Amino acid sequence: MADRDLVLTVSLRPAALDARRGIVRLHPEVLSALGLRPGDPVRLTGRRTTAGIVAPGEPSDGRGLLHADDLMLGNLGLRDGAQVTISPTPVVAARRATLRGAAQVVAVVSPEMLRLALLGKVISAGDDVSLLPQDVVPDEAARSLVAAARQSLANRVGYAWTSTLLSVVDVTPGDAALVTMDTVVGWENGQITQASGVRTTGGPTAAGPGGPGWGGGTGSGWGIGGAGFPGGGASGFGDAGPGGAGAGGSGGQGGAGGRGGTGAGGSGGHGGAAAGGAGGRGGAGAGAGSGGHGGAGAGGVGSRGAGAGGPGGSGAAGAGGDASGAGDGPGGAGSAGSDSSVIDGEVVEGTVVDEAVDPNAPNVDDLPGLRSQAHQLTELLDLGFHHRDVLSRLATSVSLGVLVTGPAGSGKSDLVRAVAAAVGARLLTVWAPEIAALTNDAAAARLRAVAAERSVAPPTVVLITDVDALAPRENPGPLATVFRQLLGELVAGGSAVVCTSSRPEEIDPALRAPDLLSLEIAVPLPDQAMRREQLAVFTRATPLAEDVQLDDVAARTPGFVAADLAALVREAGVRAALRQREAEAPVVAAADFAAALEVVRPTSMASSTLELSGLTLDDVGDLVAVKEVLTESVLWPLTYPDTFARLGVRPPRGVLLYGPPGCGKTYLVTALAGSGKANVLSVKGAELLSKWVGESERAVRELFRRAREAAPTLIFLDEVDALAPLRGQSTDGGTTDRVVAALLTELDGIETLRDVVVIGATNRPDLVDPALLRPGRLERLVFVPPPDAAARTEILKAASRGVPLDPEVDLTVLGRELDRFSAADCAALIREAALAAMRESLEATSVTAKHVTAARQRVRPSLDPMQVARLEAYAQSRG
Repeated sequence: MADRDLVLTVSLRPAALDARRGIVRLHPEVLSALGLRPGDPVRLTGRRTTAGIVAPGEPSDGRGLLHADDLMLGNLGLRDGAQVTISPTPVVAARRATLRGAAQVVAVVSPEMLRLALLGKVISAGDDVSLLPQDVVPDEAARSLVAAARQSLANRVGYAWTSTLLSVVDVTPGDAALVTMDTVVGWENGQITQASGVRTTGGPTAAGPGGPGWGGGTGSGWGIGGAGFPGGGASGFGDAGPGGAGAGGSGGQGGAGGRGGTGAGGSGGHGGAAAGGAGGRGGAGAGAGSGGHGGAGAGGVGSRGAGAGGPGGSGAAGAGGDASGAGDGPGGAGSAGSDSSVIDGEVVEGTVVDEAVDPNAPNVDDLPGLRSQAHQLTELLDLGFHHRDVLSRLATSVSLGVLVTGPAGSGKSDLVRAVAAAVGARLLTVWAPEIAALTNDAAAARLRAVAAERSVAPPTVVLITDVDALAPRENPGPLATVFRQLLGELVAGGSAVVCTSSRPEEIDPALRAPDLLSLEIAVPLPDQAMRREQLAVFTRATPLAEDVQLDDVAARTPGFVAADLAALVREAGVRAALRQREAEAPVVAAADFAAALEVVRPTSMASSTLELSGLTLDDVGDLVAVKEVLTESVLWPLTYPDTFARLGVRPPRGVLLYGPPGCGKTYLVTALAGSGKANVLSVKGAELLSKWVGESERAVRELFRRAREAAPTLIFLDEVDALAPLRGQSTDGGTTDRVVAALLTELDGIETLRDVVVIGATNRPDLVDPALLRPGRLERLVFVPPPDAAARTEILKAASRGVPLDPEVDLTVLGRELDRFSAADCAALIREAALAAMRESLEATSVTAKHVTAARQRVRPSLDPMQVARLEAYAQSRG
């Protein structure tokens, strides 16, 4: 395709959805000239060669530009504005990909999840890739899986998952390969997942007679059924069709032949070829070799389920791990020799991760803040697994169904792993969203495969993460029924089933039945002392500079969970490494933590809409009385909770800021947010309203749930009069009335609102429902008055702090002249004066009085005297 090569200029201008996803954008006419469609792969050549997925740019873009992000430029070895050669490349599915990442990422991201993060990306050996799923031009069939992967990655890795980079160590084929659901993806020197979704450990299997392992040469393949897919032929991808013959390489699950065909075996992977033990269904296999999971050759040794032929085949017995010799499969000697299960005569591929007794499980002592929960779970599992004789003598039994709830990233899965290792139990891990994304039949089969995997010696703990995806509260469906049935069978059979969820309110209530998940363990949001302990664990092996005070870091991380703190330490380490590339003894300094805090935010705050800055109340001009009230009502309860408890005083629950438009209500809240004492959730009142029945109330509950998870938290309700107007006067079918009721319940209901302060803002306090303004709710009403002359002077000084004003500009005189100007008007005046200087000359170095005079012609006062008088009268009436 060299005749269609083009040389373009690379431009660093990533769109928000494209960033670090392997996407490049071209002018639509350039796409046509190259014969490309959106989603096609392209080869890119700069200082090095890489590949990407093409998407159309804007028609207004230059035809000679190729838009790419910083990650793509790094893979090309180019800078913004350099020349890059682009050419179409055929779609080649990656058969295998091996990646390298930070140890913390490898520990929490499974190969299955890694494959979903790479799904739809074109990768080459030596590339850097991100964990951000390619959702710009996704495969429709995998859309739900990709969405679930995003949520799970955010939960497990923390907020820094969007900036985490991995290196592609090896990919087969090695150049411009597309990652699909059949790609074998794994970590370097770590776990891998096969095309069927079954995870194994180790590297590629040995090559068979047909050529190298993992699909090279005649009949060499890794698919289900032996050499290639069922009926694998010359290429290992099913060329011969059912009944074809393939000369084996690495064996797939069940042997090396196609269905009804014959295969000559090589060294097998799952169900590898063996002497007479590699036949497909109804066929016979010949050849010698050693098996992996599955069949074992004559004199060879296999793993679990060793046996000869597939169902209906015949073969000689080999030696097995858990089971050995020839088994009687349906219609002949032999059984499915793979890591999957046989149900009703069908081999079911599982997504079960069998970790046995995990030697790498965390120690309970390394889980600060979770020791009481670990002790509770350990006692239960130890009693159920090792002391059933005592229960029998007492004529009682124990149910080992447990639900572990807590914020995303708080360590629920690590808790279960640590306890399972402590009691000597085998751990089976299932990711519920992946199963829920399948068809009902396939999902039910996989759940049955989980049930078939359990064992008595050693005892089994089945860990099901994000269980709300399998059994949702709304519209459970038939899959939830099958799940409840199998859950009951597992618990009744003596296995422990531990389900985790960060959204317990979304779980089907039927799961909490006494014979299912009878025990619920809550993992709390860590407070400052707990965060200090967790930071000490995460930095145990990290050399810290003397200026690092973990107490200060813990105080600056409100709402952070364990995963967020791990991401913070990792990011600080990266900053330190960049700063000390040549140092013999690098250390992490306080400045590195400060820089990391700018990019790592709590997982629960990922969708916050308020842009935080370094602004504090000290930067707010005038409004001394207002700032004093806000400090006492908002900052004191969050900063000195012990003092309130010692004096037996419950801190104010909320504050209502009211005043004319543009007088600094939102600005004050932004300054409070900049203090760093709390997380901030900002929402416009109208954003919570929906025309659908029940959705508005749900949005209110969700807002306060997020606030509790991220506590200490400020909830800022702008335009609160639109959210909570006077009840009984609406014409919307009662929607706003129900929202007011939900808001009142959240503010002052039975459930405690701890370390959460609500701030409302409005310029029409008379329209707010009076019930919202009583003590215990928005009890402190604070009037934000229009600025007087002195206040306007202070506001002008604050707004012009970074503006080079000419000495002839007297802000004191200017402040006296700006009658009826609000705070926003004063700031707009300074901004307009600077623009006037730019219009006069782009080389201007100062803003003069002439520019200020020109700005006053454009910026007019916005305060309405009648509205100001009405609000002042309201303030006087409230005392």
